[in-house]
Amino acid sequence: MPNKLISPEVEKFAQELESILQTGRHLLVIGEGDCESIVMCSCGVDIGVYRPDVAADLIVNDWQRHSMGLPWAQSR
Repeated sequence: MPNKLISPEVEKFAQELESILQTGRHLLVIGEGDCESIVMCSCGVDIGVYRPDVAADLIVNDWQRHSMGLPWAQSR
């Protein structure tokens, strides 16, 4: 029997996350590039590419505006 590399807590979180994604809710996804943060929503919308000196509050604000259907400033 192979060893499990994922803790039960992580597996439970992954199952909860999968059910949340199926409801169509918006989750903020941030990936790191070479010298930028690549931000998108779990619904597939590209929020933008942000320089490292941009405050996290601005990134979250843009994502919140998207999730409420409001315009946001892309690529800061």
